[in-house]
Amino acid sequence: MRKLLYVVLLVSVIAFSYVYYHTIDPYASQILDEEYDYIVVGAGTSGCVVASRLSQHAKVLLVEAGKSDQIIENWSIKVPLFTVLNQKSSMDWKYQTVSQLYSSKDMNQEKSNWPRGKILGGSGQLNYMHYVRGNKQDYDHWSELGNPGWDYQSLLPLFKKSQTVLDDTVDERYHGKSGPLQVRPVSTIVDNVKLLFEALKKAGFDPIDYNGENQLGFGYNQATVNRNGKRSSTADYLSIGDQLTISTQSMVTKISFAGTNRAEGVYITRQDGSKLYIKAKKEIILSAGSINTPQLLQLSGIGPQELLTKLNIPLVKDLPVGKNLLDHLMFSMPFAVNATCISDTELLSNPKHLFQYLTSGTGAISSSGLDATGFIQTGLSDLGGKPDIQYMIVSGAGDPSLYGEIMNFRTDKLDNLTQCFKGPHQGCLFILPTLLHPKSTGKIEIVSTDPFEPPLIDPNYYSSPIDIDIHAEGCYWFWENIYLKTQFRHQAYYEIDQELLNECNGNMRLYFKKLLVRKSVTCYHPVGTAKMGPVSDHHSVVDSNLKIHGIEKLRVADGSIMPTLTSGNTNAPCVVIGEKAAELILGDL
Repeated sequence: MRKLLYVVLLVSVIAFSYVYYHTIDPYASQILDEEYDYIVVGAGTSGCVVASRLSQHAKVLLVEAGKSDQIIENWSIKVPLFTVLNQKSSMDWKYQTVSQLYSSKDMNQEKSNWPRGKILGGSGQLNYMHYVRGNKQDYDHWSELGNPGWDYQSLLPLFKKSQTVLDDTVDERYHGKSGPLQVRPVSTIVDNVKLLFEALKKAGFDPIDYNGENQLGFGYNQATVNRNGKRSSTADYLSIGDQLTISTQSMVTKISFAGTNRAEGVYITRQDGSKLYIKAKKEIILSAGSINTPQLLQLSGIGPQELLTKLNIPLVKDLPVGKNLLDHLMFSMPFAVNATCISDTELLSNPKHLFQYLTSGTGAISSSGLDATGFIQTGLSDLGGKPDIQYMIVSGAGDPSLYGEIMNFRTDKLDNLTQCFKGPHQGCLFILPTLLHPKSTGKIEIVSTDPFEPPLIDPNYYSSPIDIDIHAEGCYWFWENIYLKTQFRHQAYYEIDQELLNECNGNMRLYFKKLLVRKSVTCYHPVGTAKMGPVSDHHSVVDSNLKIHGIEKLRVADGSIMPTLTSGNTNAPCVVIGEKAAELILGDL
């Protein structure tokens, strides 16, 4: 049924596809100059921002390993409903972690799939379009760590500069009206989500703007979706600059250096196998993401000396590149709800949904299903005013086997997801407690000198015991305070594995811990592998100007520079990193 639905909707939008998209990649065979003022490596969330802003003042080359977002084969990225189709496609690097010691026990080989965007716009073209800046204290803490100019008040104007908010009810002190990235509230609140928010109100939670004055609480989703109901990403920036050259399907394999500490140019392999060498007159900016940026640096001789020596790579600079890998972990609590839910069957059989989407850009097709979110403090963390748990709230009645395939679950371990499809309940609501500030850190390491071989990815989930304590408390908090203590208990059903609960002697916190070890999954937010900090911080790779310690003409501008995780989804912070990088670079002119 799901496949038939996709076929029907594909046929319905094919006319739009032929008008909007190219049949071939317009950027794949660009004739490139031998030198540019700036070379930006990676056209992801941050890279598109940096390249666009710089190209208003200088000659810029933006190099992307993936394809253009405006070719027919990538049509699905623009339709929010089809977000799930983009993973494990040609737009995805299809990374996978090594086997995990403390988590992922229900996954094939105990490995977690890590989708990353391989397309203009990067992972902002694969994600669920959730626009969350994080907490003000996240950025103030970055500043306190020795990174002046990265405090919240310094970054707020850049958040606003990047954004066009399509909501007249929000406080304009916190939201922009003229930026390239369009953000709007979810257009349709389905009945099962309405029931939850009625229960939340009884528990003392009125809907909030979590990107405004106060983050703690629950609010309806703000999504990177434009006026026409199509995905908005930082690829939308690329029409701004008039001195920008884009080269897609072009893999940067190595950075060259003049002398011992001055970046000079990049080696590129294109899709037809041709090889190029391009020089940067002023600077090279790495925006390849938290996996590919450390991979490229290590291949080029910047990284841990022990690793590079082992692979016979000449050392340029001994720095902890690839260390400090951080990620958000989430867990699914599926509730079968006594409320109507727009299912695949409904979307297929009732043309009103498609008509609504094509004529007004609203309705179920304009949403990924991620309808709301919430932020709480469990009391187990010493984070000041920051939350330690986020709840993403997803409505839907899709096939759990698809989720299992994407996340690499074993087919016999989908039991806690299939309960929504049992009995008389009409819809599903997935509550996803997410651990926001893990103590556990992992690493990215190249395993050979081949730039096309994926690096080793080890997030080392739950290696710090406090992480699973806080995560389990987040699951228990929702169970105890929202499910058991409000009317939601009579409107929704959450199935308990009674055998497992008996093993835990009825202790629900312990019960959730055992489930977390088996079923927690990545929230797609890897950061930190080229940490920002002063030279005195021996765990840092770049300074507050994003310059690599001890290296000239080379900066990093993507999620890898984050010293710590932000309190929420990381796409919006990566946008502001791109804006800040451009501001810093242009300030040096």
